[in-house]
Amino acid sequence: MPILMGMYYALFNFTFPSAEAAAFFWLPSMSEPDPYYILPVLSAATTFLQQKMTSSEMTGQMKIMMTVMPLFIGWISLTFPSGLVLYWVTMNVVQIAQQWWMYRGEDKTAKGAA
Repeated sequence: MPILMGMYYALFNFTFPSAEAAAFFWLPSMSEPDPYYILPVLSAATTFLQQKMTSSEMTGQMKIMMTVMPLFIGWISLTFPSGLVLYWVTMNVVQIAQQWWMYRGEDKTAKGAA
């Protein structure tokens, strides 16, 4: 969480004009929100997928949070600097890959035990 907050303040108060104008793929600036809304959609989708992979048994409140939280993350990503949202999406993808790697052998073990 401290890294996320530090990146937010660093990108929000970006003071280097030459680096601020540097483009990254479709993004005109990493210190401005994504004008095409690609990153906010990706942040909501990867947050949902990451939550889906880590949650096994869910109560009613957990199901609601699993729906609301990705939508909230996507909504706040509309105003955040693109660099921060890109970091969020990248970390979600890393966590999804890590969860998949950890759980990939679980199905084989369960089938072999039955």
